Amino acid sequence: MKVLVGVASAGMQYVETIRSCYWQMGKNGDEIVDSFNRRGDIGRESFADILLHNPKYDQDDALLLLDADQKHPIDMLKKLRVHNLDMVCAHYYARDAENIKSMCYERVDGVLTPLKDIPKSGMHKIDATGWGCVLVKKKVIAAVREITPEGVRTMGTDLDFFTRAGELGYQLWLDADVESEHAVTILLNHKTAERLK
Repeated sequence: MKVLVGVASAGMQYVETIRSCYWQMGKNGDEIVDSFNRRGDIGRESFADILLHNPKYDQDDALLLLDADQKHPIDMLKKLRVHNLDMVCAHYYARDAENIKSMCYERVDGVLTPLKDIPKSGMHKIDATGWGCVLVKKKVIAAVREITPEGVRTMGTDLDFFTRAGELGYQLWLDADVESEHAVTILLNHKTAERLK
């Protein structure tokens, strides 16, 4: 499986977080593109266009979407790729130090709700996640684009994308052994989140 790594950011943040995006390269055939100084939804849509329209990528190749304000483990792509799933993500927290919440969601009474009991290991089915660190196969993006209303960006709102993918029968998995740290004034991770509670 070849992977296109797409790094989105509205502006240049922390050097270490940006470096961690570029450290994801690992296999022959992988490449990286970035989109700085423009809205994330526009950058992500351009990454999807590259994956969908470049004939070197087949249906089982994937797009790894990373936010440049997160510090990603050096081996994150390797760990997510090994599962060979249609959609798989790492865990991260929202960038809001006043309201520590997971960016991984489950449906509770039909409503997407951040995970309350956040697993620290193993594979878990979830219903949605943010775009911060998720690997999605080309075939999923193509299928979601087919049912996305005209004038709406396929890769715009993360929760909408994963809802549409779920309606098409694609399952999103959380690899809870992998965590990206979201930059605030501190790098936010499980340990910090517990202290801030």
